[in-house]
Amino acid sequence: MDRLVVGLSYKGLVQKCLKKVKYKSNWNIVECLYKLCEFEVIPEMVVTYVPMWDKKQQERGFNQAEIVADFAVSLPGVSRKVELLERGKETKPMFGLSKIERQDNIVNAFRFVGSSCPERVLIVDDVWTTGATMRECAKILKQNGVKDVWGLTLAR
Repeated sequence: MDRLVVGLSYKGLVQKCLKKVKYKSNWNIVECLYKLCEFEVIPEMVVTYVPMWDKKQQERGFNQAEIVADFAVSLPGVSRKVELLERGKETKPMFGLSKIERQDNIVNAFRFVGSSCPERVLIVDDVWTTGATMRECAKILKQNGVKDVWGLTLAR
């Protein structure tokens, strides 16, 4: 990944709110947290998001990273949202895994599904913990011709 843009610190109330999003299906909190962020100007890019395993997204009813991506489309410099990745295998939940376990867990979990390859991509997720997920996504994007990959998260 070439750069990471972070909105908030992942502690206290922000951490509690994001856990409610993930584990209590309070997805409407995402908009409130997004509005608290003061993201810098983004150069001309398309936005995509970290995909979830289909079954998990059906159970949850939403993908919080995709919701953040929907808001990120309004950032200056972001032209549109595109689906570039899909999760090709089910992975263990990252909660409670060590940094090494997270990296091992996510290897080869994503596939490129874009119909064309944009030059610059802003990839969105809700939280950056160790960065294993977003780094793996960035690796796949670059292997498929994306020149510049930035990450954006609500919190770190």
